[in-house]
Amino acid sequence: MIVIVGNGKSRQNMDLEKIKKNAKVYGCNALYRDFSPDYLYTGDPHVTHEVLSSDYALNNTVVLNNMESIPAMAREGLSFEGKVVENEPTGFEFFCTGWGDYTYITWIKEGSKIMKTPWPDDGVGLSAGLMATRFAHHQFPTDIIYLIGFDIFGKRDNIYDGTNGYPSEDYPNEMEKEFIEGFEYLINTYERIKIKRVIEQWTSLKGIPNVPEEELWQNLANNQRI
Repeated sequence: MIVIVGNGKSRQNMDLEKIKKNAKVYGCNALYRDFSPDYLYTGDPHVTHEVLSSDYALNNTVVLNNMESIPAMAREGLSFEGKVVENEPTGFEFFCTGWGDYTYITWIKEGSKIMKTPWPDDGVGLSAGLMATRFAHHQFPTDIIYLIGFDIFGKRDNIYDGTNGYPSEDYPNEMEKEFIEGFEYLINTYERIKIKRVIEQWTSLKGIPNVPEEELWQNLANNQRI
């Protein structure tokens, strides 16, 4: 059994540690500030920079897309226009990514537990929540996937809005279309994928039923984590 933890406020009062005892848990981006899932997917360059600048990846698994790290010796010959954000050099390897007007030089600490997404780059730009779902299915293709904190419809209500790397708390919801199309892509691409979204809401995603929180806890109680 798999639980993907999104950062919508609908999961704010759920006991994530209790969920982790009976399910494989995948999380997204800034979740690492408050909780360590089994796998943390981070895709936004500014959040990836924050995560890898901390010691989190030394003790926990971080999943990234297929970007390649660069040897330390190459840094001296690189120069960039615009704003450059660089963490403390480690002398090991680094990633170079862009976001708007910013270039992020993200040094990796030796011994970091970094995994890469296992599929070839197919040009599909999916958000962290969608990528975490896709990654989980690749690892455990027969497991049912429960989504919590995926507050897709209506007003944007990300728990981390107003904090570093996130927009203001009154920022409009610009992700609805991406989530609708992204989950439709996953349903159409993977024949065996089975997803349920834990939320009390009428509006649902195509092929993904909404279920009450009680169902999640009941199935967790019946599930023995392997």
